[in-house]
Amino acid sequence: MADGEELSLKFYERGRPEVHSVAAVALAQSLDAFQRLVHLTAMRREGRTPGRRVRPTSDIQARYRLVCDLPRPGSFVAPVRLNEHDLLTPSDSALILGEVGELLAAVGRQDENWILKALPDPVWRRFSLDAIERLAPPASTDTELEIQRAGVRIVDTGASRTFVERLTRDTTKSKMRECVIGQFKKIDFVTRQITIRHMRTGRDLSCSYEPLVEETLLDHPRDTLLVFGTVTRDASGQPESIGEVDHIEVVDEDPLSISAVQVGNDTIEPTEPILADVKFDEAESLYTATLLSLSVSTFAETREGLADAVESELALLWRRYATADDGRLTPAAQTLKKRMQKAFRRMPSATQTS
Repeated sequence: MADGEELSLKFYERGRPEVHSVAAVALAQSLDAFQRLVHLTAMRREGRTPGRRVRPTSDIQARYRLVCDLPRPGSFVAPVRLNEHDLLTPSDSALILGEVGELLAAVGRQDENWILKALPDPVWRRFSLDAIERLAPPASTDTELEIQRAGVRIVDTGASRTFVERLTRDTTKSKMRECVIGQFKKIDFVTRQITIRHMRTGRDLSCSYEPLVEETLLDHPRDTLLVFGTVTRDASGQPESIGEVDHIEVVDEDPLSISAVQVGNDTIEPTEPILADVKFDEAESLYTATLLSLSVSTFAETREGLADAVESELALLWRRYATADDGRLTPAAQTLKKRMQKAFRRMPSATQTS
């Protein structure tokens, strides 16, 4: 990133700007939110598809890792940048932090129209605004955050809190579907009510369902199920009931076998059998698949979608690294290139074999 575009985070205590320290909880929350905003911006620019949850893949986390330089004089000033010594090039860094800076400047101007145009997709807008809202230190710390670009303030949480909170509320008014893991107990076809035993709490949950899920219930009466719908929770955050259940499937955490992967007009196949580890996270309502050897960690809302997500991630890694010239890659990227080329081979096309 060019010096003229450098971003810095300046923490200050309300009423005591001369203090040169910051509460650890304020620093940790703001830095975590800033990293989240960087990941979201990178994923959106690269054409990733958002779902009910957005979790950065291993590749995104490796390339867009936020680091802080030594603090500078001031209330508490921490310059931030993207690590340019891993898989990220300087041009990538400038592009992403530049876009983050423009978005934060629009927040500082309280320019709602600019933000709506920059983030037209309501899902991306919701996640981005949530990260921006969390940039503001907890009110209990009496701390505010000023973000500077080239030494010039572009946003101050002391002035933008109310604006961001309103935009976030407006964007999150729609209900969010969630998922619980449970075992089917009984069904009432007349009232379209089912009861499941929640695996984590042992609590029986009543669920209103859509007719299309009946077949799955009757086909898998003794299996452990994922039940998707609008979840009502008690004061402690535990599920009490589920409404509008529109999807039910059997939990499947068996390893995922990787076969042929389509990369544009080409097809690659594993040189040896490859299995991705699979887990389901109820808190995130997501299946996750991990291939540590290739730094792949991706997610999807269904098992079927998980296979597509893994193939998409492998295709992206093949295009970005395996077919790139070494001169355009950092040392870490060259290492990943060799791993991809060792793990996969390009299959001959039909014209080549005829």
